[in-house]
Amino acid sequence: MRVMDARQENVRKRVQGMLRREMWMYVAMTMGVLITVFLKDAVWKGLMGTAVVAGLMGMVFVTLLYKERQLSRAPMGGSLKEAVAGLLAMLDSTARAYLAAYMVLMVTGLGMMVGVALWKMGVGLISLLVLVACAAGVVWAYHSGQAYVRRMFGKYRRELMECLQEVEEA
Repeated sequence: MRVMDARQENVRKRVQGMLRREMWMYVAMTMGVLITVFLKDAVWKGLMGTAVVAGLMGMVFVTLLYKERQLSRAPMGGSLKEAVAGLLAMLDSTARAYLAAYMVLMVTGLGMMVGVALWKMGVGLISLLVLVACAAGVVWAYHSGQAYVRRMFGKYRRELMECLQEVEEA
């Protein structure tokens, strides 16, 4: 049982480390966007768009931060089976929250592109093509986001499922 408890704690710490790396990735991307706009001719429209993009990336960052803190403060009391099942539920919740935040970022960003196309070109063939391309982008973002989350959390989920099976068999 101690080995299983240590294994479960190891998974939790590795997931937290992975979430921290993801958060820093979003910080780096946000800083890159901000630096690019300020090095370029920073007009008010560019600054507004940058603020929206930074806010959206910040939302993903805050989601990851919240879930990482939730994992670090998760009660590991009770039976080992309850602790592993609870960690597995938190892992699934983290994956869903990350995908949801990512999709809000993508849908809003692509929606902004459609809005800019309509504003600059009016209603017409080019705006329709931009709309279709952005709709395809949303579908692609959803499927690629699901695959990314599965790859990102899959090995930890499998490891916890193995732990849970071993605890149930013991």
